Amino acid sequence: MSGLWGHQVAGVACALDAIGRTGGAALLWEMGAGKTRGALEVMVRLGARRVLVVAPKVVVPVWSAEVAKHLGAEAPPVLALVHDGTKAKAAALAGFDAGVVVVNYDSVWRPPLAALLVAWSPDLLILDEMHRVKSPTGRASKWLGMLARGVPARLGLTGTPLAHGPLDVWAEYRVLAPTIFPPTYGAFRTRYTRPAQRSEWRDADVMITAGRGGELARWKLHNIDHLEQQLHSIAHRVRVADVLDLPESVDVVVEATLERSAQRHYTEIQHDFITAMSPASVVTAANAMVVALRLAQVTGGTLMDEAGAAHVVSVAKRDALAEYLDSVGDEPVVVFGRFRADLDAIHLAAAAAGLSSSELSGRRSELAAWQAGDTRVLVAQVAAGSVGIDLTRARVAVWFSLSYSLAEYVQSRARVLRPGQTRAVVFAHIVAAGTIDEDVYRALEARGDVVAAIVDRVRSR
Repeated sequence: MSGLWGHQVAGVACALDAIGRTGGAALLWEMGAGKTRGALEVMVRLGARRVLVVAPKVVVPVWSAEVAKHLGAEAPPVLALVHDGTKAKAAALAGFDAGVVVVNYDSVWRPPLAALLVAWSPDLLILDEMHRVKSPTGRASKWLGMLARGVPARLGLTGTPLAHGPLDVWAEYRVLAPTIFPPTYGAFRTRYTRPAQRSEWRDADVMITAGRGGELARWKLHNIDHLEQQLHSIAHRVRVADVLDLPESVDVVVEATLERSAQRHYTEIQHDFITAMSPASVVTAANAMVVALRLAQVTGGTLMDEAGAAHVVSVAKRDALAEYLDSVGDEPVVVFGRFRADLDAIHLAAAAAGLSSSELSGRRSELAAWQAGDTRVLVAQVAAGSVGIDLTRARVAVWFSLSYSLAEYVQSRARVLRPGQTRAVVFAHIVAAGTIDEDVYRALEARGDVVAAIVDRVRSR
């Protein structure tokens, strides 16, 4: 069995104590701090025989390798089960007596697998990247909350427990230790928020929610000291910068200017949205995000027609990326994009710079080729490139387009700047001037509320 770092020793002790008191614990360790190794140590110390690990899809196969690497000859059998809804796939669990079962979040709650997992009766539940269950109404979150009632020990792993704000913790702790916070989300929110006064609307700790009629409500956090005390009552927090010696990083913005024709498309989308709203209408988070999606597609260079086909309307960001790639010399590079059309544009930019490229996305999985040095540029869809992988071959990471998820942004950065990285890292962002790109980047840079920034952008136009 591989050894432990000092912070892992302390974290395992904390987790075992919390599980003894409440049944649940959380290792809030940033990427690179060794969460998987810590979780395996907890598993061994508890003597768990049937361990259910729930993880993002891309991380599921990683667990088999990690169990073998860290536990060696003592490693239990591992069944990695990315379920596709068929009985044949779920039946693989039927003859699996004891060991580690790894399932992805999108599958764990679906029949017939869900019933088989309940019958399997795990004695330890591990949520890898537990912020995936932050939604109180999410199907996986609700189902795991139900399952957890019959599991003696629960352990959550994440470096970003409060990815979109402090209220994320309720659904996460509903699974880990439901007695820590009030039993319903409504009671929880009443304890830790109050209606925000108009003078407070732009405060950093004000959150926006959509009511039943679609109107926006703004809530001011309060009693946060108590919330944090409850959060940390079963958690061990580790920041990589405090325990590991990592190189420095720098952020840069590469500005692109949309062509006049593309700017007209962009302006028309905003205008059509505003004129469609009656004077009595309100800009809600939902309808603002719809127009934001279309605006972001235009800044990336495409316009979707009514049939869903993409038409190229701009090459401004593609050209800016090609110029930037041409300037980085012989360095391997990771370029993140949000939409499929963005990924296509990134490949074209790499080709224009004379660089070979691989892709990691929902449609292609070519990470191994890039890690082996077969290609220079890894084109990574943000969601696929933010969890469970090592991108330290690159010291340059570029965002062609940004997700609105702060968690995905933070974690995609941590895939490059983590143990194994020996050089200073450059984080570059291709931003279309005077567009929604600027608002999203500023919100992410400030670790702020991206949705609120988008609503304000749409409302002000």
